Amino acid sequence: MITTPAVRTDGNVLLAALAQQGIHPLVRSSPAGDGAEMLAHPDNHACGILHVTGRRARITYPATEHTGWMVYLRHPGSTFQDAPLYAAGATPEPVDIDTDTAAVTAFLTEYRAAPTTVDRARAVLRAAAWPRSQARDYRMMLHHKGAAVTSWGHAMACAQKSIRNGATIHPHGAGEFTLTAPDGGRAITFKPHPRTT
Repeated sequence: MITTPAVRTDGNVLLAALAQQGIHPLVRSSPAGDGAEMLAHPDNHACGILHVTGRRARITYPATEHTGWMVYLRHPGSTFQDAPLYAAGATPEPVDIDTDTAAVTAFLTEYRAAPTTVDRARAVLRAAAWPRSQARDYRMMLHHKGAAVTSWGHAMACAQKSIRNGATIHPHGAGEFTLTAPDGGRAITFKPHPRTT
């Protein structure tokens, strides 16, 4: 008798990594896509549901075809946040499943343990921004116009201050993210900038 080995899917890898952290999500499937869902805060249903899926809205692709995890917040009342909380990969090219899964698992663990909205936003920032070793400088653009290049440290200090003042953060992948003022008016996009000197 010949048996076919089970295909290692990105969802299997994700669920195994989450289980190691004591997180056991519910897997939901629909014609529009599938994903793993868990409470955004284990002790507070009012914080909503985190929905983890691949960039192609599925968690059933072979692990070798994984293009990045996306995490969305579904608010109580079943409405999804427009922008993801976590976005890995910036192209349709495959990314390393093990590295990406370790990163999203660390993000989910930190986000779910965060006691306040500001702490959750800081978890999003830590997951979105590239480390100083990868992006020594960041370009900051107001409403995607004009640009000021500043050091990583200054950019992160500006981002932290904005978050403390109530700004929302929207990651785009590849180290890029946008902070929007609480009134929805001002939006500043932060993007890694190559250092030329």
